[in-house]
Amino acid sequence: MQVPEFRKSKIDLFSTRFTNRFKFFKNGFGDTEFLKEIPDLIRRDSFEKIPDLEWKKARTIGGVLWKYGVFKSPFSPYLPESVQTAHIQMISPKNLEKNTPICIHFAMTGDQGFYMRLFSMALPLVKDGIASVILEIPYYGLRRPKSQFNIFVDTVSDFFKMCGGTISEGISLLEYFKKEGHTNLGVSGVSMGGNISCFVTSLYKDQIASVPCLPPHSPQPVFVRGLLQESLHWKKLSQQANGLDAAREKMDTLMDSVSLLNFPIPISKKNAIIVAGDADAIVPPQSVQQLHKHWQGSELRWVSGGHVRSIFGKTGIFRQAIRDSFVKLKENKSS
Repeated sequence: MQVPEFRKSKIDLFSTRFTNRFKFFKNGFGDTEFLKEIPDLIRRDSFEKIPDLEWKKARTIGGVLWKYGVFKSPFSPYLPESVQTAHIQMISPKNLEKNTPICIHFAMTGDQGFYMRLFSMALPLVKDGIASVILEIPYYGLRRPKSQFNIFVDTVSDFFKMCGGTISEGISLLEYFKKEGHTNLGVSGVSMGGNISCFVTSLYKDQIASVPCLPPHSPQPVFVRGLLQESLHWKKLSQQANGLDAAREKMDTLMDSVSLLNFPIPISKKNAIIVAGDADAIVPPQSVQQLHKHWQGSELRWVSGGHVRSIFGKTGIFRQAIRDSFVKLKENKSS
């Protein structure tokens, strides 16, 4: 399917003018040795180990089971100590069966804590019998280093540690629920969370439901060539790379090194439903098309509107895609 006539959302253009006043990577590139390893680190099988998940709290309200748990990130060797403990909120039907669908939701940029995904995804989905796991990702919320201002990670290496840590934690959570006997697992996310869900889908070695929403195929068209490029601290990056052109070239290479087009076509490609905005000015529709083309057999759905409007106004479409992906999973497992 071809993208509808491309137009840039005015809301996206306006919102990025505001957010771009604050800068990512105030301390520059960071751990350059780590940056050389990141593509290989993301692919490591060792991150599939089952976490020692400790459930801290559990309560039932109106037929819905709320659970809060923690575990040590499998990516801990690369994370600061204050970031190593992963926190999850699980919302499920009171009587959680082994075949109850369980979807892990990954955070978009700026989504700290559990509340946004709780109210936009988890609570509506549990009414349909779908359980949700909301992960507090590295460098956000409870896992934010003291030196970091809000969501604006200090270095480029911190950004990649955040992404690599989230991917490894997502895969390990799938392994945990699989070991517990659950047979109906899936992942989803919006924007950055959509990109993360793509990596988990690509690397996981069993069939799952998969719904990446507004996902770039790579951070490159968003952070280096797109509207968010002005949110990067180019002055500091330029100082460390001996000039702006050199800094842009280095960032271009780093971001392209983790393009999903360089990673395996997932086992779950026929279960995957990718959702894109036809007026998205932050994640270019062409980027989503490249991902869909790479994942031959996946389904691509378009929503009318830009990035911001879709995030706040199209969550019902995202949820329907999750329901439909679990149907696909059941059908493809039995075929």
